[in-house]
Amino acid sequence: MITVWGIILGCSEYVVNQDRKRNPVEPPPATVEDNEGDAPNWADCMQGYSGMYFNHEISHEDFGKTVENDGVPIQLPLVDWWDPEFRSFFRYDASLDFGPFWWPVDDGFEADPSYFTVQWNAWLRVYENNQTLSFVVGSFGEVWVLKQDQIIYHRSVSEDYDVELVEIALERGQYPITILYAHRDGEAGFGFRLASDNGQICYPELEE
Repeated sequence: MITVWGIILGCSEYVVNQDRKRNPVEPPPATVEDNEGDAPNWADCMQGYSGMYFNHEISHEDFGKTVENDGVPIQLPLVDWWDPEFRSFFRYDASLDFGPFWWPVDDGFEADPSYFTVQWNAWLRVYENNQTLSFVVGSFGEVWVLKQDQIIYHRSVSEDYDVELVEIALERGQYPITILYAHRDGEAGFGFRLASDNGQICYPELEE
């Protein structure tokens, strides 16, 4: 079962148009879970993501085996890939543009740095209604993007690091988002960034 631990320094690679008039942001459409943190102060927030990194040994039944895209989606609530027992480290990531051949976790396990998962959390603010937000996504491994625990984007495992522009329609407001990445076989690599000026992504407000 997924344990949503944290929530998704410096500036990101996209630019928000600061001269544009913004409508007042609406409160979150649903109750905020404690593990998502609180919405940041949008007038003075740091753009980025809180990331929990997990490591898996080759003995895990879902890792170290050839992963094929059979068209059957992974049932996220049924896997343990982000359970607390597999935690390696926590860090703040100002950007998720890591690119191909990315190996962030090495705890000295037999197969390290292979077989790891990551969960990033952040808050997304959408400024206007009836607009789509564009995201740039590239990955070797599997990727899920969730808004309030609902999957809004999924990418299956791929032998090629293909970068795609993804457009998602979202209503004006502020939302907790979660990004999940899983490396189970082959090469590792990941990239994600917001490519629209109609939105903003910032660290959540987490309790000390």
